[in-house]
Amino acid sequence: ENSRFSRATNCARDRQQQLHRMSRRCPVNDASDISESLERLGFDVKSLTDAKFDDLRHALISFGQQARGAEFAVVFFAGHGTEIGGENWLIQIDAQLSTELDVANETIGVQSLTRAVSNTTKRGLVILDAR
Repeated sequence: ENSRFSRATNCARDRQQQLHRMSRRCPVNDASDISESLERLGFDVKSLTDAKFDDLRHALISFGQQARGAEFAVVFFAGHGTEIGGENWLIQIDAQLSTELDVANETIGVQSLTRAVSNTTKRGLVILDAR
């Protein structure tokens, strides 16, 4: 099982590196478009591009604090993700995934995004565009 994960991870990483140069613009453009739309609707927007683990973790903590008590909160993520054992994970640019065990320590679980938007008074929304 572990060697199959390792092969899949290595293939995915190689493909990700090849596609990164070509496809980086799509997630960045998508995030920019969503940010502009949310700003037009009156949302306070903070954007991260090519976020590393600590950058994303700190931004989610701050966002969760700011979302507490707000009527609405929205998180949009465009980039790479994976599903392992029924859980979804967002893969930031500095993740070094050698084994399946690394996923929980080096990526951000979608649960973290859900928790960050859960303390609103009306609605919290998580939008994922992960490949």
